[in-house]
Amino acid sequence: MKNSKVISLIMLGILVIAWFTRWDYKATKTFDDFVVKWKIDRWTGYRWVEVFSVDSWEKPAYSDQKQKDNALKYRKIATFVWYGLFGINFIWLIISWLLLPKKQGRNDKLTKKDEEIQT
Repeated sequence: MKNSKVISLIMLGILVIAWFTRWDYKATKTFDDFVVKWKIDRWTGYRWVEVFSVDSWEKPAYSDQKQKDNALKYRKIATFVWYGLFGINFIWLIISWLLLPKKQGRNDKLTKKDEEIQT
C-alpha cells in the first residue's frame, strides 16, 4: 500500500509541474492601450495570441479556420485530460491516505481477536 501512496504523490507532483510548464511565452508587445503576448502550448504544439485590453480575448495565431478549430479542439482535449488525471489521482490519494489505513487496522484487530480465541 505504501507503493501506491508514493506513486500517487509522484504522479500528483508531475501533473502540477506539467500544468505550470504548459505555456511557453515567446514575445510580448505593448501598444498604446493594449498588450499582445505570443505563446506556444507545449502540450499540443499550437501557437496562441493573447490580447490584454479593455475587452481582452485569446485566439489561436493561425489564419486558416481549420487550423484555428483544431487548435481549440486539441487545447480543450489536453486540458480535460489533465483535469481528469489530476482528479483521479487526487481522489485515489485521499482514498489511500484516509480510508484504506482504517480498513487495514480493523483487519489487524480481527486477526488479533481470532488469535486469542484460538489460544
